[in-house]
Amino acid sequence: MHPQAEPAKVYLTLDRAAQRTGLNPATLKNLISTGEITAYHVGRRILRLDGRDVERITLSGPHSHQPS
Repeated sequence: MHPQAEPAKVYLTLDRAAQRTGLNPATLKNLISTGEITAYHVGRRILRLDGRDVERITLSGPHSHQPS
């Protein structure tokens, strides 16, 4: 038997994550700053979000993450 390979990690741009979640990019930045989702800098200016975090937010519903 062969061990199952882990699925490849997916990283999304802020704009793509906003499209997938229906959230404003500023809201996503707030979630990054509070540690609710993980983001990675690639170089100085390029920001990528962990696709698993984006999927989790999508499944939990965008309304639970909008500012009140």
